Amino acid sequence: MQAVSDKPGYKRTRSYFIRNALRKDFEKLHVFANVKFIRHIGYPKRKISNKIDFFNLSSTHFFLVTESAHSAVTVGFAEFSNHPPITALPKECWEDWITTNFCLGLELSPTNSLFLSSFIYNPSHIPEMLLHVLEEIFMRELKLRYILILQMPDMIYIRPNDIPDHSWLEPFSTIYYPIVFDPICKNVQCIHVIERESIIRDITYRRALPGDNDDIIDMMDMFCPQIRTELGDFYIAEELLHNANSHSSLIVCEIKHKTIGFFWLNDNVDILKLVENFELEIFGNLVKYDPNLPTIEIQTPLRVYGKVAITKLFTVDSIKDMLQKTVMMKYFPKHKFSKISIYNKTIDVISDRGQIQDIKDERLYLFDELFKKFRKIDDKTRSNEWYMESFEALMEFYYNIPNDYDATNLAQYRPEETSNVFALQLFSLENDRDLRLFKLFLAATFSAYPDREFCIISVPKKVEKSKDLLKLTDCCVHVQSRPNCSLHDDLYIVHHSALYGELFLQQVNEIDDALVQQMLLCYESDDELYDTTAEIMCRIKEHFDADNSTISVFLVRCGKSSQHMAFNTIVGFIITRAFHDISALEQHFFIRSTEMKISTSGEILCLYLHPFYQFEYQLIFRELGRMSGFNILYYIAPNGRKLKPLLNDLVKKMQPVEPKLIKTFDITKKKYHKKKKKFHTIYDFNYADSSYAVYRRHMRETEMYGDTNIKIVIIGFTDVTKALLRSLLFSYNSQDMNCVPNFDITVITKPGIVEAEYDADFICRVCKKNCWIQFHNSNAYINDCVKRLDLQQWITFVSGDLRKIDRASHKVKLNGQCDVNYDILILCCYTDYSIPQKMILDEKFPYNYAQFNCRLDKINFYHKLLLIKEEMDDPFTIIVYGIHVRVYEFINFLIEHGIKGKNIILVVPDNTIEVHIMNHPDIDINVENILQQMVFDLGVKICERYIFLSWQQYGRDEIIKYVTFYSLHDKAIVKLDCDMFVSFYDMHITQKFINILDAAEIYMEDNDILVDNCFRTNDKNIYALGKFIQHFDDQNHQYRNVNPKELAEKLLIKLNLLPPYKRIGRKFDSPHYFQAQLPFGYYLYKVVIPKRYITNHLPNEFDLAMTAYDGNFSRIRINEHGIVVEMLYITKEFGDFDYLQFFCGKHQLMLNNIRSRWYLGEIDNITEFLKQRWATLLITMKFQNFIKELEKLLKEEAEYFINSKARMSIARYRRKSSFQNKMSNNGTTREIEELFLEYIRKNCDKYPRYFALPEDFPLPFY
Repeated sequence: MQAVSDKPGYKRTRSYFIRNALRKDFEKLHVFANVKFIRHIGYPKRKISNKIDFFNLSSTHFFLVTESAHSAVTVGFAEFSNHPPITALPKECWEDWITTNFCLGLELSPTNSLFLSSFIYNPSHIPEMLLHVLEEIFMRELKLRYILILQMPDMIYIRPNDIPDHSWLEPFSTIYYPIVFDPICKNVQCIHVIERESIIRDITYRRALPGDNDDIIDMMDMFCPQIRTELGDFYIAEELLHNANSHSSLIVCEIKHKTIGFFWLNDNVDILKLVENFELEIFGNLVKYDPNLPTIEIQTPLRVYGKVAITKLFTVDSIKDMLQKTVMMKYFPKHKFSKISIYNKTIDVISDRGQIQDIKDERLYLFDELFKKFRKIDDKTRSNEWYMESFEALMEFYYNIPNDYDATNLAQYRPEETSNVFALQLFSLENDRDLRLFKLFLAATFSAYPDREFCIISVPKKVEKSKDLLKLTDCCVHVQSRPNCSLHDDLYIVHHSALYGELFLQQVNEIDDALVQQMLLCYESDDELYDTTAEIMCRIKEHFDADNSTISVFLVRCGKSSQHMAFNTIVGFIITRAFHDISALEQHFFIRSTEMKISTSGEILCLYLHPFYQFEYQLIFRELGRMSGFNILYYIAPNGRKLKPLLNDLVKKMQPVEPKLIKTFDITKKKYHKKKKKFHTIYDFNYADSSYAVYRRHMRETEMYGDTNIKIVIIGFTDVTKALLRSLLFSYNSQDMNCVPNFDITVITKPGIVEAEYDADFICRVCKKNCWIQFHNSNAYINDCVKRLDLQQWITFVSGDLRKIDRASHKVKLNGQCDVNYDILILCCYTDYSIPQKMILDEKFPYNYAQFNCRLDKINFYHKLLLIKEEMDDPFTIIVYGIHVRVYEFINFLIEHGIKGKNIILVVPDNTIEVHIMNHPDIDINVENILQQMVFDLGVKICERYIFLSWQQYGRDEIIKYVTFYSLHDKAIVKLDCDMFVSFYDMHITQKFINILDAAEIYMEDNDILVDNCFRTNDKNIYALGKFIQHFDDQNHQYRNVNPKELAEKLLIKLNLLPPYKRIGRKFDSPHYFQAQLPFGYYLYKVVIPKRYITNHLPNEFDLAMTAYDGNFSRIRINEHGIVVEMLYITKEFGDFDYLQFFCGKHQLMLNNIRSRWYLGEIDNITEFLKQRWATLLITMKFQNFIKELEKLLKEEAEYFINSKARMSIARYRRKSSFQNKMSNNGTTREIEELFLEYIRKNCDKYPRYFALPEDFPLPFY
């Protein structure tokens, strides 16, 4: 840390460790504050008995001070806020209050001032500890100039220990008394002001001299020692002596004549080259330009690229626009023999006045136009070009020339003559110095070039960014490079006003049309988004003008606090409103109970801030909370194309709110507490059905969690990938800070995969609602990764085809000469369905073939199906090959979308000898037999016990003509003509990926990737997750087709990327959820738990099956230990049945003795039984925590009983009752009952009904 000022008697003699105080520290701080000898300044906090009031939401900084990082002894606590601790004083009025009552003569502003609200300290550590605390707050807030401490008059009747002691402040603070002050009565309110200069030592800057050579080279050797080897020991001195009059400047930073750092500047910047390679238009092209002076114009044609709007990707109209109809030969001369070419194949045609008389491969000819459209749909939507649009643009570059310019020789005038920029080429700081000083250094660089407004930093992309560089570029703007950029550098830029200017918020009392237009000019997106924005802004204006409106508008200005607000430049605006829909959000998101009780919650509707000032986000949010009076701010961003979210430039600096892991509101609130649906007042959408993401921000500091030094690359965007990303994004521990993800994660997918997942507003023209295209088979935890989250805000997605994994250089190579470096590579690109690898080697499938491994496959097939219905009058035969539930889900989709059952052929593979030992949620033999009869009743032709062999194409592997099978019934080869072939053959890895793994020498067996218990391959930096893994050693438990969340957490804990917050064993025990659409309007919901033992254990079909039918079919399987291992529900009711995961895996006694009640005939519908009010106990997080307390209580007893020799003498079937008797004799059973009753007493108000307690029944009088 930087040294403090050397005042007499106040030199630093000790060192302290200062960190943010968290709510978990409350017990420690409460005890510390109540120690007899502990003193305080400001509010003592002795009598505060709860953590919510102790950590005031309106305060901005809480410091906990210990003697060292490893010490647990607290020696101090400090609380800072941006307003004085006076309850009756409105937060936004403190400047007027000070100006009216005190004559300070200081330029105080919310930007440069903070209040020390409370300081609790051990007197033996004063004043050194106080100086450390003040220094820490000044270093965190580099624009902070004043710390104010309000001293209240002494009270007469107060304990001596409760009297604040401000005497320690006098040596380095200035005391200001009220304007109306009587010297006779000194017991009045006063203010202590501590200035930055009295705490932080001044840093001096000067030009380097040849004598500074050794100091500079020593600092250079810390991060670039090879320069000394190449240039010698005196290259700095030589540079200064030989190039004294050059464009470069070497500046030395000193404290007390000791060099602590340096920076090397250069004002010779090739502006034209930068303008050609980077988008610098918003920065004035880095030149000083006056349109009234003579000007030279340079015009350069450029090709501009951008993302295609989501409205133009997968809609029916956009696909139709993409398809260009091919003109076919319509008339042939009479009796003329002709040859026409279809797909590079010549076929013979005989016609009579345009009427076809004879043609070979007639079906291909009839469907030629249709198959061409199939090909175009697949080729376009699976290429990057479909998602990127480009157009020609003209770059216009203007710069001034002298008034007496020579018109015959304009080439002599260069834009560098009007340059408005200089470059920071090199910088360094002493190894033991605080890196936060870099921002002070960067501000000082403008003193070397006072006539220039911009400073740029160019960093080669191949250079690994150090902590010094990251800290320096925090306050810079990353400049976007042009698509044809020839410079392999990252360019950063900063404006001098961003470092010197102060930011202010000004509340607007009236919104006029001119202000609305000025706000709309901030948006630079396409016309469609602009129109939507304009419409919403008009709504905001209407709500603002309405009576009792809660909408507030704030302008963000930059300038000086000493001048009037109108003279400061507007650099942004913020629109907020009071937020009263927290209860509606709480049904879908994790909202803490403390937030539910806060009435001062607000919502950010729109926030625009110029990029130069976005690094001051903490000040912006802090001031916004003070001016608006909101302690917590939310931002709701709708996903999709129907609702466009208003701009929020600081959304990445807000904490994402995690959706609930399992949806529970349907059974706890919807049925028993029917409330009117709340709708958003601006976007007009409801919280239950809409797709949106939620962000939160309060006044505390931001905590960046994650490690950017570890480059994680994930291949594939599957359910396991989504679980990995979600687990990482919400891996923080703190509930006090604004936790913002900060990871270096890259996800590599094929083109269109991510875009199709995030197309939330895809509309089917046939069924409109609950279409198979929109329906997800996974649980809410996975679905909400795209419905309730926007992973693209934090994760880098790269679209491309994988070409090679280079293990030596730790690179993943993609087509197009694109390389992605990695430290950890995670393979998650498994598939669900395909065909045997021997059929396709290069993954170039025929265009009338379909398989469904992602949502893009569904969307493409949907568009092909529409073409079939619109353009085909003849019967169109579709062969569906496969078995299990998802096959019948697809057939139901075909029938509902107009395909007749007689045109569908279901080819069922042989399953007579297949025994399903594992628990698969999407496999159910008994249900599948019924589904087969249902589709047969719909007219579907069924061919059973057929083995797929091959298919025959018309031409060059483009169109399937017929498919060949081997019939086990007839022992013969069968050829089935088809126009569309759909495969549900289980294949979890592609042949292309197998070839890539073989080239990388990744061990495989039976087309599965071999991994160890940590999911690590034979390469220590490469891991694999999903359906295509196999352990090196045979495992006696199920590890494939398990819960993706549990699988992801196991890997992340092994990688030390998640805290081991719970005991993670090798085996899997979390329920795995599956849902599907069935014919005749039925829905299937199924939950299973993985097999904990495989060897010598029967499949679930041999467990106890409890069934019930009341129009809806429900089934529960219970194993020999009484554990519910499977739950199945088939109904016509569409809803969220995620809550079934709470009950699967539980003992049947915990489910209200469900087995006995079923035997007695008390249960007609098992799921309705689980919706009763007693079930609300099991579906709350507090009950899950209560279960963990029970586990701790039972652990010792269970371990003792398991390890005891007496257990071996007891028969296996009697061990359970023996253990229960032992617990009863030891009093453990009584402890469990008391623990449960105590839990009910504390939480009975959280449940829909009141639970009877023992004290509710008085004892009899006898």
